[in-house]
Amino acid sequence: MVVGLVEYLDRVKHDLHLSQDEESEVLLELTTHIEERVEELTQTGLSAEEASRYCLENMGPARLLAHDVYEA
Repeated sequence: MVVGLVEYLDRVKHDLHLSQDEESEVLLELTTHIEERVEELTQTGLSAEEASRYCLENMGPARLLAHDVYEA
């Protein structure tokens, strides 16, 4: 499990303003992307916590990500 993922996705969800189906699809895609990236980072030697923190920090602020997804 990615440390902090649930909280991050909750913040994204709060600002998405999409239909339930679109929201679910976006959150599933984000979850998959983040989990895959964390796995890649742990294979380079980072701990799961370090990889999680690094990945979520590089995703940017949840509000900005939600805005970008909504605009797309």
